[in-house]
Amino acid sequence: EGALSYMTNLEIESFKTNKLGYRIGFHFKRNPYFQNNIIVKELHLGMAGSPVSFSNPILWHRGQNLTLHSEPRRSGRGVYQTFFSWFSDHASPGRDDIAQILKDDLFRNPLRYYLTPLWEPRQNGSTSGPKPADNSNREDCVVISDSDDDDDDDDEDEEEQAKSGRGLSREEEDEEEDEEHGGRDAGSDDSDQDAREDEDSSYGEKDEEVDVEDVDESRGRKVRDQDKEEDVEVDEEEDES
Repeated sequence: EGALSYMTNLEIESFKTNKLGYRIGFHFKRNPYFQNNIIVKELHLGMAGSPVSFSNPILWHRGQNLTLHSEPRRSGRGVYQTFFSWFSDHASPGRDDIAQILKDDLFRNPLRYYLTPLWEPRQNGSTSGPKPADNSNREDCVVISDSDDDDDDDDEDEEEQAKSGRGLSREEEDEEEDEEHGGRDAGSDDSDQDAREDEDSSYGEKDEEVDVEDVDESRGRKVRDQDKEEDVEVDEEEDES
């Protein structure tokens, strides 16, 4: 019922001086039904050795008394029209089944009542424990990983699978790796040799260009020297004449 939805805690305290006595306390937050923060019902043995019970009065708000039109139970195992009628019922404290359930069952194993749909009753009336929750509507889990690392791992796995498929031993695998490295080294040596030959050819072309320039320059000097000699001879002939 609506008033019980405002309950915040349930406490059960056993009396040290009376092993058969205990107190049940219901804690409530502020609500539109009554003013009490706690409603208590005690059960214990009286002076004559018979069980007795009592509870504190419920301070109902105007027009909110849930027990006002409630009929009392006809027997100790009848049904209350409202749970709050139980607090004022002290007719048969020795057969108070609600108090026994609260003390011996609900207070010791509250999950059985909070998770009622998840419990399966066995044939003997006991429970088999909670059912696993239905995860059919849960979202799929998304795993984010580094694609580059995954690609590298895939390549390594493929290489290992290929080697295992060929049935190669460890020594044969090492020989294949050495051959691959040797091929790479030979290729690098060939490329280095080609580069050196290109450099030598370029140096040879530069030397040929330098030799041609020297030849041209020496020829020019000879021509200039011959012209000077001819000029000197002409001058001498003119002087003699």
